[in-house]
Amino acid sequence: MLNIDLNLLVMLNALLTECNVTKAAQRSNLSVSAMSRALNRLRTSLNDPLLMKSGRTMLLTPYALSIRAQVSQLMDQLEYVFVVPNKLDLAVLSRQFTLRASAGFAENYGSALLTLIRQQAPNATLRIISKEIKHTQQLKQGDIDAEISVITDNTDPELKSRFLFSDVFIGVCNVTHPLVKQPITLELLNNYDFIGVQRQYPFNQLTHENCACTSTDTIKPAILNVTGFSTAITIVSQSQLIAIVPKRFTHILRNQVLKQSLFSFPLPYSIPSLNISLLWHPKMHNDLAHKWFRDCILQVCNEINDIDI
Repeated sequence: MLNIDLNLLVMLNALLTECNVTKAAQRSNLSVSAMSRALNRLRTSLNDPLLMKSGRTMLLTPYALSIRAQVSQLMDQLEYVFVVPNKLDLAVLSRQFTLRASAGFAENYGSALLTLIRQQAPNATLRIISKEIKHTQQLKQGDIDAEISVITDNTDPELKSRFLFSDVFIGVCNVTHPLVKQPITLELLNNYDFIGVQRQYPFNQLTHENCACTSTDTIKPAILNVTGFSTAITIVSQSQLIAIVPKRFTHILRNQVLKQSLFSFPLPYSIPSLNISLLWHPKMHNDLAHKWFRDCILQVCNEINDIDI
């Protein structure tokens, strides 16, 4: 391993650039005597005079001329390594950001998020991937930048998080369902068939008990289970099944895409709300582009959540 004093490299660059000990000292915020001592050390280490007097000026030796551009490049590389960037040029940012989220997030927030990103960083792109099947190492491995999730006891404690919003559950059925014309009670609900949403893999009795339909302990088991709320709502729009879904995550699908065929109603019993958070790995916490991406997600969630849905 080379025993190199990087401070000497800084002084060498100043001397080669200024070709003058006094100016090199001023450039490096050193005294002239300190720069003179550095020049002597460099001459000894490199076995070359580097600077030679010629009348009232000093000239670089052939060796000094040959290494000047290389030393300047080394200084640029050192600054890149040791100087933490504090500015982000969004105009030239060319990066794909990958977000893992439920399909409902993509449908309700994806378009607005992409619009905001492209307005500020025209060369940036967005990829939203499904989280129906868990891949807990993706954030740590860097395969994804962030994740929209509900924090649970199983959430990796080392992950950074930021609360986004709360979501409540509601019921959804087809507009032709007999439920639409009656006062909705718990007893009435149990007279009809449900579709459940099981988003955890593998599918077993535990995940069945935690699905969006049966976790209430008040509704009879679903006769059909799917892995996403969007799928459940689409099937409800074509059948006489009832689905229990989060209100905000399904807003676009219920009130725009399938508005003519769906009826939404508040549940006649209490069910815990969902606290939605943004998760990311600590290694990305200080990355300027990543921080900007997280701020975009928060801004879009705040703007959409302000809308009465």
